[in-house]
Amino acid sequence: MITRGMAVGVVLAGAALGLAGSASADPLSGSYTTTVTEGAGMLVPGSTSTAVLTPCGADCTHITKGEMQSDLHSQGATWNGTFAGSRTGTLSLDPGSLILTAVDDGGFNIVWALTKNA
Repeated sequence: MITRGMAVGVVLAGAALGLAGSASADPLSGSYTTTVTEGAGMLVPGSTSTAVLTPCGADCTHITKGEMQSDLHSQGATWNGTFAGSRTGTLSLDPGSLILTAVDDGGFNIVWALTKNA
């Protein structure tokens, strides 16, 4: 009985921690390596670069990736914003999977996987 009760307690504690983490809208911050997973014929899959994320207010994270800059705002489970530079479009960042997606106004879809730098 004690083992069963402890197992239930561990499961409930794990669920509470998992739910608390996913419900958080804390801005991401720091330096990240970005790896192209889908390049839309413009970028080579597997190529890397750096992005820097900094908090910019409540439910806001600013991203700088080369010439691309955007304020991303928490909207449900993702952070979303627009970008401008040599191209314009929208950005979406999934904080759970650390997947960044850019869709430019021409319909090109580029996807990066982010990895936090030490």
